[in-house]
Amino acid sequence: MKENRLDFSGKKVLVIGDVMLDRYVSGHVHRISPEAPVPVLNFQHIDEKPGGAANVAMNLFSLGMEVTLLSVSGDDEISAKLQSIIGDKINTVFLKDSSRRTSMKTRFMSGNQHLLRLDDETLQDINHDFEQLIINAFEEIIQSKEIHAIVLQDYNKGVLTKSLIKSIITQANHRKIATFVDPKEKNFLAYEGCTVFKPNKKEITQASALQTEDYNQYVHWLKERLHHQWTCLTLGSKGIYLHDGSKGMHFQTQKQEIVDVCGAGDTVLSVLVGCFLQNIPFEEIGNILNIAGGQVCRKPGVAIIDANQLFSEFSLIK
Repeated sequence: MKENRLDFSGKKVLVIGDVMLDRYVSGHVHRISPEAPVPVLNFQHIDEKPGGAANVAMNLFSLGMEVTLLSVSGDDEISAKLQSIIGDKINTVFLKDSSRRTSMKTRFMSGNQHLLRLDDETLQDINHDFEQLIINAFEEIIQSKEIHAIVLQDYNKGVLTKSLIKSIITQANHRKIATFVDPKEKNFLAYEGCTVFKPNKKEITQASALQTEDYNQYVHWLKERLHHQWTCLTLGSKGIYLHDGSKGMHFQTQKQEIVDVCGAGDTVLSVLVGCFLQNIPFEEIGNILNIAGGQVCRKPGVAIIDANQLFSEFSLIK
C-alpha cells in the first residue's frame, strides 16, 4: 500500500477574510416569459454552501487540517445560516457588525447553466473599531494555539483593509508563521512580506499592465514590490506557473470537461497550503494543484476537494 504523502493531518491553519453564503436556486427552463424576453425557471430546489474564505476553510478541513476561521459578518440570518452549515467542523470566530449585511451570492441555475447571479452584500471597509477587534482576536488565537499557516482570503468585501493586512503579516513573520494570500484588485499590492502570493492571470495582468506569456516577468514585477517568497499564478486552462524564489516551472493541465470553475482558486490555494507545509517537492506541487483544480471544475457549483480522490489521482501519475 502506497504511503499517503498528501496526509496533511496535524497542520493547523488560520483563515482570515471575507465570508459569504453561496446559494443555488435550481430548476428547468422550458419557455421564454411572455412578459419579457427572459427564461422562465421552474423551481426545483435550493442548495446552500459556505463561500469565500469559508470555502477555503472547508477545503482545508476536507484535506485533514485543523482550521480556525476569523471574519466579520452581519448580525443577520445569513451569518447564522453560514455558521449552521459549517457546524463544528471548524472553529469559527465571526465578529458581528449590525451595520453590515453578510455577503450572499444567489445563482439561478438550469442544469449546469448559469442564468443569473444576485449579490446581496456590504462592500465598504470595516471601520477602525472592527479592525482592532480582528487584531485582538488574531493575537488571542496565535498566542493560545500553535498555528502553522495563515491564509488571507480577499474578495474585496471590506474585511481585509490595508492596515489590517500589514499588521497580520508583520506579526506572522515575527512568529515565523507562513502567510498565504489570494488577492483581489483593491489591495493587490498591500501584501508585502507574505510567504506565498497566488493571483490569477487576469489579476496580475490588470495590476502590472504586462501582456506576456513569459510568466517569469510577472514574478519579477511582483517580487520587486512585495518581496515575498513563492508565487503561484493560476492560468485557467493553461495550468499553473509556480516560482519558489529561485526557479519557476509551468505545469500544463490535462484536457478535461469543465462543468464549473467556481471555487477552483480556493481549492488550489488550500492544497498549496498543505503541500507547502508538508515540504512536498516543488516539482510535484504544480501537478497536484492541477489535479485538485480539475477535480472541482468537473462538479457544478462551489465544490469541496475530496482528499482520497486527490491522493488516488496523484498516485496514478507517480
